[in-house]
Amino acid sequence: LNIQAAIDALTKNIAVNQTVINSLINSEQDPLGNHVFARKITLQEDIQYLFNLTDVDDYADLDLFLFSNESNQYGEPILLQSTQKWY
Repeated sequence: LNIQAAIDALTKNIAVNQTVINSLINSEQDPLGNHVFARKITLQEDIQYLFNLTDVDDYADLDLFLFSNESNQYGEPILLQSTQKWY
């Protein structure tokens, strides 16, 4: 669990077709730096969306997680889709 991601996902919003300029730093370079970008977005069912990242470092290891606005019966987030490979 990344606390900063949880806080940002609850308190910050992004709109469809909105451009965001942001940068992240790896934890080896700065353990206290910004390692995550999380926002709340409203998507419509049965519409295809494209999330585009630009100017990404060749060595970056980035993942996209899409969670439901609802939680399960235990209050835990429901993961709808992920680009992360689970090894």
